[in-house]
Amino acid sequence: MKLHDIPLDHLTVAASNSRTHGAGDDLESLAASIRARGLLHPLLVRPAADGAGFEIVAGQRRYLACRRLAKDGPVAPLPCRVLDATDDAAALDLSLAENLDRLPMEPFDQHEAFARLVKLGQGADAIAARFGVTERRVRQRLALAGLIEPIKREARTGAIGIADAQALALATPKQQREWMKLYRDKAQYAPRGGPLKAWLCGGAAIATEVALFPLEDYEGRIVADLFGEHAYFDDAAQFWTRQNRAIAALRDRLLAEGWARVEVLETGEYFRGWEHQRTGQAEGGWVFLLPQHSGEVVVCEGYLPLEEARRQARQAAGLEAGTDAANDAPKPARSETTQALRNYVALHKAAAVRHALTQHPAIAARLAVACLIGGAENWSVRGDRTPPHNPAIEASVRASAAPGGLASERATVRRWLAGETDPASPAAADPSDAPLAGSGSSDRRAAEAFERLLALSDAQVLQVLAVIAAEALVAGGGLAERAGELLHLDMRRFWQPDETFLGLLTDKEALARIAAEVGGSPPGKATSKELRGLIRRRLRGEGCQPVEHWLPRYFEFPTRGYTERPVAEARATRDRAAPCRGGAAPDAEDETGFEAAAETETETETETEAAFAA
Repeated sequence: MKLHDIPLDHLTVAASNSRTHGAGDDLESLAASIRARGLLHPLLVRPAADGAGFEIVAGQRRYLACRRLAKDGPVAPLPCRVLDATDDAAALDLSLAENLDRLPMEPFDQHEAFARLVKLGQGADAIAARFGVTERRVRQRLALAGLIEPIKREARTGAIGIADAQALALATPKQQREWMKLYRDKAQYAPRGGPLKAWLCGGAAIATEVALFPLEDYEGRIVADLFGEHAYFDDAAQFWTRQNRAIAALRDRLLAEGWARVEVLETGEYFRGWEHQRTGQAEGGWVFLLPQHSGEVVVCEGYLPLEEARRQARQAAGLEAGTDAANDAPKPARSETTQALRNYVALHKAAAVRHALTQHPAIAARLAVACLIGGAENWSVRGDRTPPHNPAIEASVRASAAPGGLASERATVRRWLAGETDPASPAAADPSDAPLAGSGSSDRRAAEAFERLLALSDAQVLQVLAVIAAEALVAGGGLAERAGELLHLDMRRFWQPDETFLGLLTDKEALARIAAEVGGSPPGKATSKELRGLIRRRLRGEGCQPVEHWLPRYFEFPTRGYTERPVAEARATRDRAAPCRGGAAPDAEDETGFEAAAETETETETETEAAFAA
C-alpha cells in the first residue's frame, strides 16, 4: 500500500465497504474533531473500476464528515492508503476489521460482511481469529441469514432485540411466521428472552400435522384445542418412536431416489447453511433432515459441505492423492523451546545484530537493498514492532548492552540530519528508543530528509542507512539469523545468563544437556526445577568454580538446540535459502517440524533472505 493525498471530489464509497447502516450517525462530533486536529488516520482506498477516482474501502464516516466540512469551506486532499484494485477479499477484510475497531457495526452489517467473507473461502474460525472476536459471535451473526424478512426489518430498527433475533434465526420459517403473527397482534403475547426459547422448543405439545407417519398408526389419544383448529399427540415419547421410524424410512427413500448421501441431524440442531454450498442431485448433492423439538422435520435438499466440495474439486483436479498423503503425514514434533523462550532469544539476538549492523554499513546497505527487492516485512519502512512476551523479557533486553549501542548511533545520525555537530544539541534530545525509520508519513518529511542527506558524505549516508536497516530488522526472522552469521557475531559481548532466561527453560531433555554442558552431573530422575537449580549453581560458582563465558546454543548464529526436535523457525527460514548460497547450510537442522503454534515467517521474508544471500 502507498500513501497518497487525494482530493475529496475524487473519492466515492466502494461497494465492498462493510458499513451499510449507521455511517451517517453522530457525524457532527467527528467533523468537529477533524476540523480541530485534522484527519488522524488515512482512509483505505483502491482505484475505481472505471479508472475515474478512487473507492473508499474503509473510512466512510471520516469521508462523510469531511464532505460536511466542505460545505463550510475548502478541504485539503485527504491522506489515503491505496490498495490493489483487484483484491476484493483484502478490501472486504480491511473494511470489516477497521469498522469493528471503531464504531461497532450494526449486527446485520456484520452478518452481511461475514457472509461475503465466507463466500470468498474463509471459515468461521478464520474470521474470528482475524478480527479478534469469538467464533461464537461469528456463528451468531452468520445465523441471522435464517431470518425471514419481516423479522430482519424489525430487528434492524431495534424493535426486536438482537438476542431474540438470534434465537428466532434458529427456528424454522414456519415458527418464525407464527411468532410474527403473535408479535403483530397487540392482543396476543409474543414471547421474548427465555420464554421465547421455550416456545421455540415446542414443549410437549406436538401437533398432528408434523407427523411423517399415518395418524391411524398412533395408539395414544389425540386431543384438540378449544376451537378445534389444531390437534395434538398426548404422548410425546410414543410420537417420537414412530416419527424416528418414519425419518429412517424417509432417509432410505431419498437414497433410493439417487441422492449421494442423507444426513439426519440431532433433534433441534441448527443447520449452518453458510458452511455448505448448493449442489444438485446430479452433481453429488446431499440431503439433510432436521428434526425439530416441535416434531417437525425440515428437509434440506441439494447441499454439500464446503470441505467436501473442496475435496471433490481437488480430486477432479488430480490433487487428491497428494492431499491424502499430507493428511497421513506424522504430526510435527513438539518444539524444544516455548514461544516465550523463542521470543526472549530472538529479541536479544536481534538487538545485538542491529548494533553490529551499524558498525558494518556495507553489509547493512546490501541488507537494505535485498529487503527493498524482496519486499521484506517492515520495509514500508518502519522500525520493528516485535513485542516482548512479558515485562521480564522487556527488562532483560533493555538491560543488555546492544540497545544502548544502537541508541548512541541513532543519536549521532539524528544530529547529522539536523545539521548539528554538538552532541548536546536539541537534535540529540529525542527519545533514544524512538525509531528513525518511518518517523514521517508525508512527501514534505521525505523531501526535508533528502535535502539534508545531500549535504552528507557517502560514508555518513551509509551510516544512516545502516541505522534504518538495523531498526527494521525483524526479531526472530531468518534475515536476523543470516546477518548475525555474516557478522561473526558473538553474543557474549551483549548477553549474560539471567534469571529470566533460566525461568524460560522448560524442556527437561534440553535442561539435562545444558546442565551437562556447564559441567554438572544431573541425576537421571531430576525434575526441571532441580535441573535449573543445578545450572544456576554452576553459573554462580556455588561449591565450584563459576562457569564463565558460557553461551547457550540458542544464542549462536545460526541457532542450534539440544535435542533432535525443532528449535526456531528463524533457523528454518535461513536454511531454506541455503541453495542460493551454493549449497546446504553448514550444520543445517531439519526445522520442517516446527510446531504449528509458533509464529512463522512469511514467504516474502524467505524471498528476501534469498536475495540477501545471493
